[in-house]
Amino acid sequence: MAKIFIDTNIYLDFYRSNNDKLKLFEDLIEYYGYLIFPTQVYDEFRRNRITEINNVISNIKKFKINYSTSIIRCMESFEEFEIARRKFYQEVDKIIQSLEGMVADSTKDPVAQSVKTIYDAQAVQKVEYDDNIIQKADRRHLLGNPPGTNKTTICDELIWEALLAHINEDIVIVSRDSTYRNSFDYLNEEYKNVKGGKCIHLTDKITEALKIIGQTPLDEMVELEEDQIQEALLDYKWKVVKDYGDRAVVTDGIKSGIMPISNYDSSWICPFCGNFGPWNGVRCMSCGRISDPMD
Repeated sequence: MAKIFIDTNIYLDFYRSNNDKLKLFEDLIEYYGYLIFPTQVYDEFRRNRITEINNVISNIKKFKINYSTSIIRCMESFEEFEIARRKFYQEVDKIIQSLEGMVADSTKDPVAQSVKTIYDAQAVQKVEYDDNIIQKADRRHLLGNPPGTNKTTICDELIWEALLAHINEDIVIVSRDSTYRNSFDYLNEEYKNVKGGKCIHLTDKITEALKIIGQTPLDEMVELEEDQIQEALLDYKWKVVKDYGDRAVVTDGIKSGIMPISNYDSSWICPFCGNFGPWNGVRCMSCGRISDPMD
């Protein structure tokens, strides 16, 4: 029976989408018997979930903008504006406090609890590692053999060596980063040699993995995953090219510009789309409209 291995980045992507998409994990219960869950993946998730939540907190803090009120203070609507702004900031603070509570206590974190439910399920096969596997992973790292992109840790190598040690079936790997994609041929050939003809498959979708092993995922699962991926991709759009402290040059692979990464002054806001750029000259790269952000 083929097995499905879901990589850490898939679980972490749920911090970048609405909580209703966690229903996808609930629908997985029918397929628990096909899942393998390395303990290293669970450990990675538990470490990195804090970073993901802190990223959400940082993004929410962007809404707390310091407006210059010297010009508008004499306007009739200024008092109502101040009341509304204070009320808005109070609600933002409540959300931040809730998120900080999730950082301190994982039982308050709905994503963490959903992942824990999968990991704790008796039907899900845990993949452990020991000192022997750690030594093999370290040797793989020293030799420069895939998988693995980190120069200082052996996380990916450890997961792979654990899979080689404990799994004897075909494996479908669900991942959205380049770790397995860039070295797929090498890893597939190695797995075939070690496991006597068994092979690995690679996809970026849980529902597609179910199809590969001969299962038919619910239509609801397919729709939820498509929506979840699109929501998560929004956070991946702009990548920092060069950091200048309070601002950075960013790119989406096609367009580039400069945007704030701290001190989110209102002068950076595009009057057309409401984003903080990024700006290429006087053109907002988010919507393409022209407006000087420094006016």
